[in-house]
Amino acid sequence: MTATPRVLTFYRSNISPEMLGWQKKVFDHFEIPLVQQLDDSLSHAGWLDRVMRDEPDDLAIVADIDAFPLSRTGFDALVAQARKGALAGLA
Repeated sequence: MTATPRVLTFYRSNISPEMLGWQKKVFDHFEIPLVQQLDDSLSHAGWLDRVMRDEPDDLAIVADIDAFPLSRTGFDALVAQARKGALAGLA
C-alpha cells in the first residue's frame, strides 16, 4: 500500500491560531499528514509556484488554509485520481 501523501497549506500571519488548530485537528483525525507553511513574503501564487517547482514527493497536494477533508474515503479518492494524472480538487 502506498503511504498517504502529505498535504501542504499556505497561510500568512493574519490567519488566527484557532483556524490553524482546527484544520490540524481535522487532518489528524483522518490520519492525513499536514504541513502548514507560514510565509508573509510570498503571494499565494508565488507559494504555489514554489511548491510545484520544489516539491520532492511524486505528488503535490495543496489545500487552502480553510479547507478540510470531510472523510478519509473522499481524500483517498482524490489522491487516486491525482495518481492517475488528473488535476483533482475538492468536490
